[in-house]
Amino acid sequence: MVEEAVRTFDRKWGEKWQRFGFEGESGTKSFREWWYRKYNWTVDSLAEFLAKQQRILDAGCGTGHDVAMFAELTDGVVYGLELAPLACEVATRNVGHRHNAKIICGDILAPPFELESFDFIAAEGVLHHTPSTKAALLSLVRLLRSGGLIQFYIYKKKAPLRERTDDYLRDAMSEMPFDICAEACEGLTALGKALSNLNATIELPPIPLLGVKGGKYDLQRFIYYHFIKCFWNDEMTWDENVLVNVDWYNPQYAHRHTPTEVLEWCAEFGLHIASISVDESGIAVKAIKMEVKCDEV
Repeated sequence: MVEEAVRTFDRKWGEKWQRFGFEGESGTKSFREWWYRKYNWTVDSLAEFLAKQQRILDAGCGTGHDVAMFAELTDGVVYGLELAPLACEVATRNVGHRHNAKIICGDILAPPFELESFDFIAAEGVLHHTPSTKAALLSLVRLLRSGGLIQFYIYKKKAPLRERTDDYLRDAMSEMPFDICAEACEGLTALGKALSNLNATIELPPIPLLGVKGGKYDLQRFIYYHFIKCFWNDEMTWDENVLVNVDWYNPQYAHRHTPTEVLEWCAEFGLHIASISVDESGIAVKAIKMEVKCDEV
């Protein structure tokens, strides 16, 4: 798993998207507002919470954008854990001016930290890129102190034909070198752009066998969520749109899960759900690690 993940994410964060979260669409106010909304934070509530935390972990930190945000809001130490060496170098450059931010190269499934040593752990879109989403979550829960907070975002299972298309394309594209996969994704990106440019809306009755709820749909979004990932966002550059599609098809692992699965894991691991947000793309959870009573040990 390590070699394949390094191959993809070194190219993604270490070379192609070194300023993700700092510049471009990913650095905009609207992108950050979406992050706050899915975890049920406000700017003030996050700042108030982080100010009380002494040890914070951003697991799978990529370019270090969340590490930088957390470090600005706390006097505690914020650690960014990242598997890909080139990405670690980029993250170190991006956050190196902050005295309380540290980037560590390591694997979520074998983290170089003591058990129950963190007050707050965040894992934004990374657990599903490991061999086992559940095992990766458990690995992080073990690092969290009793009463500590963990938040994570993972891919959600989508409509049946979209799932089959994803599996079909990923079987081929996850084996491709990053740049070859990017070339292949240009066609999918062009499809998304063409559909978006139509600015067309359709109205449908419920189609349960296709996982379609009745109602009005933007045509591009309808095809995107029900048949094939062909991402397009007018606020992003062509290369950024291509990279979003590559991010889906190229990683060796990109597991998708149901809300029921996630709730079962949280119950099994002693996590109390503080908030859960489910949309077409993914599942965002904020949960507290329950304290273990003496008679339960």
